[in-house]
Amino acid sequence: MVNENLHSLKKYFQKNLVNLRHFVELTESINPPSYFTETNQRLKEAFRGYAESVEKMLSIIETENDSLILEKLQEIRQIQKDYCHQINEALADVAKLG
Repeated sequence: MVNENLHSLKKYFQKNLVNLRHFVELTESINPPSYFTETNQRLKEAFRGYAESVEKMLSIIETENDSLILEKLQEIRQIQKDYCHQINEALADVAKLG
């Protein structure tokens, strides 16, 4: 049962990582107006970091001992929450500038 759940989780991460990478590539290609440059850079960095954390999660599922997976995933999930906070802050700045 545990292996089936990890296998399903791995497939879920792989599928969503494809979409996330595409989204990050799209954000990288945007050239914002000069007054959004700093905010845009913060968003790009946060999106990249979030995508990297998903890649790390996938790597952990593929390589780690079952007893360590949950602990390591929880650590990375906290990192993701930090990136989400950075994204929210940058988007709030966009609303102020717009």
